[in-house]
Amino acid sequence: MCGNRGVFASWFELRDRCPTCNYPTTRVDDQWIGALGINIMVTFTLLVVMIAAGFVATYPDPPVALLTSYPMVLVSKNDIPAKDLNSDAVKEVADLCVNCHQCRIECPAGVDIPALMVEAKSQYVAVNGLRMSEWLLTRLDVLYRYASRIPRFTNWMIRNRIMRWGLDRLFGIAQARKLPRFSNKSFLKWAARQRMTQPTRRDGRKVL
Repeated sequence: MCGNRGVFASWFELRDRCPTCNYPTTRVDDQWIGALGINIMVTFTLLVVMIAAGFVATYPDPPVALLTSYPMVLVSKNDIPAKDLNSDAVKEVADLCVNCHQCRIECPAGVDIPALMVEAKSQYVAVNGLRMSEWLLTRLDVLYRYASRIPRFTNWMIRNRIMRWGLDRLFGIAQARKLPRFSNKSFLKWAARQRMTQPTRRDGRKVL
């Protein structure tokens, strides 16, 4: 935001956009830049005060892991309605997790956050179900089985710009993403013809 005046329409009313630079003041539903900034400052101030008080009270041998994790639980503790746990907003946060487990490794309390994200996704699907695009993408083995029966037509479709535009809009598959070509012969059938599936009598290391 540019920082010029005119963002507030009155003492208690915030404009939707800055009148000078047209920057939106509303990030998402029920989140405003000013309120969000004040909330972050107050929260971190409380965290610092609680951690400092804990260090003073337990000096000279403070439990570092407990003092750095327990205040977070106290500050973030709130009664969240059950219906909000299955909302689209929670799903958007859960979808940001790529299951790299770095947060679990770095967490001083050893909280398995990736497992919580997987549970949140599972609960959302159990209540709201899958979208059509997600339902199809979770059954790629079935789609490939039928698409490989007409490999020429399928390969033409994945190279066609109009078809790729449709895949991008319907299923979220980026147009710039290079897709593998289809073949009417599977790898297992090819390996069987090459006698790669038969056990060998040679000694030595085997590649699995």
